[in-house]
Amino acid sequence: MSNRSDNNIYAIHDVEEHLIRSRFIDQTYRIKVKRPMSRADATDRFPVLYVTDSDDLFGGVATLANILQAHGETPRFILVGIGYAEVGAAGVLRMRDYYSHADRTLFQTEIERVARSSFVTGVPDLGALWTTDASEFLRFIREELMPFVSARYSVVEGDNSYFGYSAGAAFGLHTLFTEPHTFRRYVLGSPSTSYGGRNFAIPKAEAYANSSQRMDVKVFMCVGELEELKPQLRQFDLVSGYYQLAKFLKRAEIPGLDLTLKVFPEETHATAWAPAFGHGLRALFGPAGQVPFWPG
Repeated sequence: MSNRSDNNIYAIHDVEEHLIRSRFIDQTYRIKVKRPMSRADATDRFPVLYVTDSDDLFGGVATLANILQAHGETPRFILVGIGYAEVGAAGVLRMRDYYSHADRTLFQTEIERVARSSFVTGVPDLGALWTTDASEFLRFIREELMPFVSARYSVVEGDNSYFGYSAGAAFGLHTLFTEPHTFRRYVLGSPSTSYGGRNFAIPKAEAYANSSQRMDVKVFMCVGELEELKPQLRQFDLVSGYYQLAKFLKRAEIPGLDLTLKVFPEETHATAWAPAFGHGLRALFGPAGQVPFWPG
C-alpha cells in the first residue's frame, strides 16, 4: 500500500514480529517493530523508540505514535516493543527483568500474589526465575536487541529513546543511573520506585549524583494524580514516591540531566500511560519540521 506525495512514493508498513532468544537470560523475547510511513525506496533513516510491556501497551502506543507522526507533533521514528514469547507469564517475568535483586525483595509477597492470580499463566518455578535481574535485561537490550534492530532496519545510529510505564519506568531509572547513554531520551510514566514508604530509586540517584558524571539526556517523568488511591496500589506509593524522587532530582542538579516533570489531573494508574506517552514524546522530541507525506 502506498501514498504519492510531491512525486515521492511512501509506504505504510505492517507491524513485524521477531522472536529473540537471549544469551544473558533464559528467555525468548517477542519483539514487535512498527516502522513509520516512509519512502518506498528505503532511503529514510529514523531514530528508534524502545518500549517495555509490549504485551499490554504496544497496540495503544502504536496507535498514538501513528497519530502524533501524521500530525507532525513528533518526528517519525521506529517503534520497538519488548514483550515475551510466554505472554501469559509477562506479569511475573517483567518483575524479574525490570527490578534489581535488592528492589524485588521489598515486595516479594506482591510478586507471589500476582503469580498465583488468574492474570498470569505458565509461570515456571519462581525460585528459578530470580537468577537474573535488571542488569542482565539491560545487557540484552544493549548487546542483543539494539544490534538486531540496527542490522535490519534503517535507523539513525545512536539515536535511541525509551518509554517505560510503572515497573517499566523503574527499569528506565535503573538504566538512567547505571548506563544513562543507552538512550538519548527517557519517558518515564508513573515509575514504581517505592514500596511501603521505602523509596529505592533515590539511593541510586544519589549515588550517580555523587559520582559527578554527566548524563546529557532528556527525561520526562510523570504520574497521574489519583494513582495512589486504589487499595491494591497504596503500598507502592506511586504519587508520594514520585514527588520524593522529583524533589531529589531537582535539588541534585545532575550535570547534563534535562528533566521535565508533569502530574496529570484525575488520571489513575489504568489511564495515565496514554498522556505519559503523548506528552512525553512531544516534550522530548519536539514537533516535526514537516510531514512530507501529508496531502498538499
